Amino acid sequence: DSLPLYFSNIIEKKVPLKVNKKVSFAGQYDAMESFLYAPDSITLKGPENKLQQITEWYTDSLILNNLKESIEGNIAVNIPDDFPLEATPKQIKYIQTVEEYTEAEITVPVKIKNAPQKQSVIIFPKKINIQYQVGLSNYEKSKQDLFEVVADFENINLETKKSVPLKLEKSPPYIKKQKLKPSNVDFILY
Repeated sequence: DSLPLYFSNIIEKKVPLKVNKKVSFAGQYDAMESFLYAPDSITLKGPENKLQQITEWYTDSLILNNLKESIEGNIAVNIPDDFPLEATPKQIKYIQTVEEYTEAEITVPVKIKNAPQKQSVIIFPKKINIQYQVGLSNYEKSKQDLFEVVADFENINLETKKSVPLKLEKSPPYIKKQKLKPSNVDFILY
């Protein structure tokens, strides 16, 4: 009598690690930067046939409510007790930077893009307001030349339309929730 033995190669596999998180901020507070964590992957070691199906891995749940200040800590990698593979690391570090935000407004000129070839165009108003939210640390940095608003005539039917939608083409990366006032400009061809 013989007993067949089946062997599988033992391998290591590195897979992306996803943080199972829920983050909320108090009142006028918001994330200063994206949620950061390290390392961003986990190394699994075990039979090749078990590792082939695994494409990503998760941490335990992390719930951060009503944040008013930056927070950092450790979170465990979700490894069940009966898990037949080795996994490292067992925990990762995270940081969530938080800042108080305020509403601001700036007036900027509207630039014309793809103007009609055979006619001149006048838009009004020539300047508009942009309302936005900005972190207190960046409030003084928000200058007019960091913003660009355009009235693009490329797909506008000049026979039937009398206004052009505006588009914010350039803005500082640290502002949020931009709103153009007005969101269209009227035009006259001559």
